[in-house]
Amino acid sequence: MNFKKIAAGIMICLMSSALFGCELVSVNKQRDNEQVVITVGETNYTKEVISGMTESVLSMYGIKDAKASTYDEYRMEMAKSFAEQKAFNYYAIQNGYKDRLTEEDNKEIDEAFEEAKKYYNEDIYNEVKKEQGYTDEEGAPEFDEGAKSKVERETANKQKDYLMTLGVSNLDDYKNVLIDNKAGELYSDSLKNSVNISDEEVKNHYDSMVNKQKSSYESNSASYVDDTEEGSSATVVYVPSGFRRVKHILIKIDEEASSKIKALESEINALEDGEEKTNKQSELDILKKDAYGKIQQKANEALNQAKSGEDFDQLISKYGEDEGAKTNTEGYLMHASVTDKYVENFQTAGMALEKVGDISELVETEYGYHIMLYASDVQGGQIAFDKVKDKVKEEALEEKRTKAVSDKTTEILDNYKADGTVKLYLDRLKTASVPGKN
Repeated sequence: MNFKKIAAGIMICLMSSALFGCELVSVNKQRDNEQVVITVGETNYTKEVISGMTESVLSMYGIKDAKASTYDEYRMEMAKSFAEQKAFNYYAIQNGYKDRLTEEDNKEIDEAFEEAKKYYNEDIYNEVKKEQGYTDEEGAPEFDEGAKSKVERETANKQKDYLMTLGVSNLDDYKNVLIDNKAGELYSDSLKNSVNISDEEVKNHYDSMVNKQKSSYESNSASYVDDTEEGSSATVVYVPSGFRRVKHILIKIDEEASSKIKALESEINALEDGEEKTNKQSELDILKKDAYGKIQQKANEALNQAKSGEDFDQLISKYGEDEGAKTNTEGYLMHASVTDKYVENFQTAGMALEKVGDISELVETEYGYHIMLYASDVQGGQIAFDKVKDKVKEEALEEKRTKAVSDKTTEILDNYKADGTVKLYLDRLKTASVPGKN
């Protein structure tokens, strides 16, 4: 074997590829992408499909320019998850779940497929055309044959990328994917519906949640606030110590003035000490004096009524301009260690109130004037089981159901690997080149 000739050939190829591209590199890359990495039944899935889905997920999470070793790790995890899903769906089909699809299921599949077809055949082309500036707007470049050809080439590239995100190499295969996924979904639902949970299991889950939340919330009070905010799906069973509820009446300054004040403050903070900064500060002082002067009378009126003992909730309804304060009837959660939830003056004033019932003076923030009431202390400790039993049961049951599906998925894949129904060649994913870099 003439190693000198081979070495010379490689060098020529590498040098020429830098200028013109090298057919050998292109062919080898194509062969590399066509390598089968997963086989389920009679169906093969290539390295290109797994790579395409990995790219899509990384892009979704804003991960760009991953180094090759890191990219391989992502791609390996994608391949494992993909194999599990395909094996699970295959098992469902072999056990008759494809035959259980209802008319409604088939309608849903048809609609999803038609939507994908429309995006593939029409929307991608229109998106590319718009991205390249070919619109009906005045001054847009002419959409001549050269422009059309350019758009069509880019569309073809994006169509290929789109197919990879769907896990297929051609669009027609996607309908079968939808059918298989629906069969797998029906089997998954069947497994979940077969799972029951006892009262003892619910109580044990509650005790476990208490211990976990006590450790988490006492060391990081902000996580308790996050879990109790509107929109959170967390089931809270423990309250850390040191929290209070604070109500407030907000008298807002004019929104335009507020925007100008924020902009000026940002500008001042970016300046070094000197005449320009001094002048900007004077401008800010005048602007703030005018803005807060316009609401001073109303704010003083509300403060006097609060200090005289009038019902604070009624004063919030009468004067308050914070919609959150009107719906959050217990007041805002505050804690000495949670300093990033509210603007500084609001946080400081709220925690400075000494005892329940105390009312602040006017507190100035970028929003206007606040009148704050120390409404209550929050009782620390675990929440009684009976009060949260239903939510805990729902969470425990869902966790048990999810585990049942996960365990069955692992069992199916292990059995299929043992009998040869599923074959994995994951080593072929290693030492990968990152798409778009080579």
